Amino acid sequence: KKAACSALAYAKRALCSKKYDLIVLDEVNCALKCKLLSTTAVESLVRKKPSALYLVLTGRGAPRKLYRYADCISEVKEIKHHFHAGVPAQKGIEC
Repeated sequence: KKAACSALAYAKRALCSKKYDLIVLDEVNCALKCKLLSTTAVESLVRKKPSALYLVLTGRGAPRKLYRYADCISEVKEIKHHFHAGVPAQKGIEC
C-alpha cells in the first residue's frame, strides 16, 4: 500500500508539473481492485488532469465510477499465446 500511494503521489506531481504530454498509470486498476489505492484518490488525480494531457489507466477491472472520466475504455484478452505451447518468455517480448 505504501509503494502504491507513493507511486500515485509521484504521478500527481508529474501531472501537475505540466512537463508531460502523456502519463501512463500502468496497472493502477489492479491496484484499486486489490485495495492498494482508493478509488477516491485516483478519481481526484483524474479530475486534476490538464485537458492537453493524455492520461492512461491500465489494468483489469476499472471501477465503473471512473468510467465517466474516460474518453476510451478497452478490454484486451488472450485468445492464443505461444507460452501454452511450451515457448518460454522471450527477452524483449515478455520480459
